[in-house]
Amino acid sequence: MKNLNLLLISVIVMMGLGGFLAIGLSFAYRKLKVEEDPRLKKILEVLPGLKCGVCGYASCEDFARNLMEGKAPVDGCKAGGANVAGQLQGILGKGSSEGKEIRKARLKCNARESQKIKIVDYRGLKTCLAADNLGSSGFSCFDGCLGLGDCVKICPVSAIKMTEGRPQINLSKCIGCGLCVKACPRGLIDIVVLKRDTRKLVIVGCNSTQGSAATRKMCEAGCIACGKCVKVCPVDAIKIENFKAIIDHFKCIACGKCVEACPTRAIYMTEVVPAK
Repeated sequence: MKNLNLLLISVIVMMGLGGFLAIGLSFAYRKLKVEEDPRLKKILEVLPGLKCGVCGYASCEDFARNLMEGKAPVDGCKAGGANVAGQLQGILGKGSSEGKEIRKARLKCNARESQKIKIVDYRGLKTCLAADNLGSSGFSCFDGCLGLGDCVKICPVSAIKMTEGRPQINLSKCIGCGLCVKACPRGLIDIVVLKRDTRKLVIVGCNSTQGSAATRKMCEAGCIACGKCVKVCPVDAIKIENFKAIIDHFKCIACGKCVEACPTRAIYMTEVVPAK
């Protein structure tokens, strides 16, 4: 009987101690718990969730947390573009704005494979980097596109595809992240800043600096610096510099006169649709 009473007392004491500890833990939890910022869920719902890393952070959640702490810029998500930036500004209580400019990738060599002069059969690794390290992918133009698609492989939104031996950029998908710029060993892709209301982009699809005569021999679609585009431009948006035409996109009104005047079709026009 005595042992039973002792056991009962022990059980009661343990239950009491357990109850006391539970109350203490509950109190501590309420005092010490970190409240999840309700903005986090809203921000993650807005972000595209590609986890591309272009923003400089390991994940979308990492970017979101740094954004709430003021460490990341509101327009840091290049995949989302201005539309997402505007929504994020609204969530953060800073108002909504789509900005005045957009960023798009521009290809500076638009020659088809059939228009390039081939000198050897390239049989090395099928990457632009490997071909450039060897000096050529088989074509005579050392300023032209190697045509092996490194830019296609790295694009996080599948905005680039190979067509007739050259990459073609879908500007409606392009988010201006710049990964393709880094992937091109010859610097044939760059990011151009445009006015937000830009609907058509005129591009000089040649990067040769070899001079008119040499360019004619190397590529049928090369810029020969004839100056016809300069003469027909009604807003002085084109100049010849270093043996090729240069277009000022903030002056250009995309009238198309230079495209029509170019004898080699080195200048072309493409549609621009801001990424959503």
